[in-house]
Amino acid sequence: MSTAVLSHALPSARSEKAPPRGRATRSPNALDMVQQVRTGFKPTTLDALATSLGVGQEQAIALLNLPRSTIKRQQSEGRSFSPDISD
Repeated sequence: MSTAVLSHALPSARSEKAPPRGRATRSPNALDMVQQVRTGFKPTTLDALATSLGVGQEQAIALLNLPRSTIKRQQSEGRSFSPDISD
């Protein structure tokens, strides 16, 4: 790979600084998301996701390749989705 190509891939001192080296930082939102996946999303999360994607709930279930019967049962019971489904 040429130096010209590499120079476009790497931040320059003039335009933007390289991220600091060392421990990676995470936003509180990312940590909250990890915790939600571990404990399971609430059934309303699927509705919010479908709305954000501009599709219906059935389409969101199909797009995410989720087990429809399990989703519907957990929604009707008001239970959070399992971590496997939330992942």
